[in-house]
Amino acid sequence: MGMRMRCQVIAAIHHKVLRLNGRALADVTSGKIINLASNDVRRFDEAGTFAVFLFVGPLELIAVLVLVGIRLGFLAAVAGVASQLMLIPLQSILARYIGKLRASTAKETDERVRLTGEAISGITSFKMLTWEKPLFDEILKVRQREQSFIRKMNMIRAMNMALTFAITPLVSFTTFVVARYTMDIEDFTVGNIFYAVSLL
Repeated sequence: MGMRMRCQVIAAIHHKVLRLNGRALADVTSGKIINLASNDVRRFDEAGTFAVFLFVGPLELIAVLVLVGIRLGFLAAVAGVASQLMLIPLQSILARYIGKLRASTAKETDERVRLTGEAISGITSFKMLTWEKPLFDEILKVRQREQSFIRKMNMIRAMNMALTFAITPLVSFTTFVVARYTMDIEDFTVGNIFYAVSLL
């Protein structure tokens, strides 16, 4: 998504907020609007980048299955592709968990921004009544909860990233082990191995 498109989406969010009635505005905090305009618009960028793989991915998989099958045997190709497909459910579970953590993080961010906004708008009252310390403690509690969710989310993301980088070696290993025991040793050449690695 280009800069122009991103600005149009942000402008649409602001236009919608300006048209909300009083009852709807009671449920909408400034933190929620900031989250929508900054974090959620970025998701459109990511979706645009990766959406093409929904269509291209299955075609690539079939092409690799056929081309590796021709050189190393179809049993080895199917074993490699099957080992890759078995990791998809695990990655989808991790992605779903990341989504839940992201929603929890956004909720805490909204609360923190709301409290900070109230502190800034009512700074005179807070100073007069010496409520700075309780307010600071409350904002700190919310921030600590937010950081806890962010830390968990980054750990799961790191696991998911490590799994992504481990897929190619795992698929190659499975393919070559099956190929070694199902095809003639004369056909198991360096050329065929590099050909399969480049495709996998």
